[in-house]
Amino acid sequence: AFKKKIESLQHEIGAHIDPNVTIDVHRIFRMGGTINSKSGLTKTLCTDIAKFNPGMDACFIDDDQVTVLVNCPVSFKLKNKKFGPYKKEQVSIPKYALGAKLPPRH
Repeated sequence: AFKKKIESLQHEIGAHIDPNVTIDVHRIFRMGGTINSKSGLTKTLCTDIAKFNPGMDACFIDDDQVTVLVNCPVSFKLKNKKFGPYKKEQVSIPKYALGAKLPPRH
């Protein structure tokens, strides 16, 4: 009975941990203010998890618009603005959205 209770709690309060990240200490520890090369977001101090919004609080690049050719099959949201999906389209987007959540390069 105890084991079943623990297993049910796993789904209620447990967290999924990405094994590729947790075994690589370079991905766990990041110097404050540094930029994640994949997302473009910065390592930011979070003092209140309930109020923290990484799409707003960790986005430091300015809102200047740039025109680019974009092929991004997914939509994403940063600074309370939705982007995409784009299918080889020329669009004007803020600089902060350039590297965000784009599919991996092959």
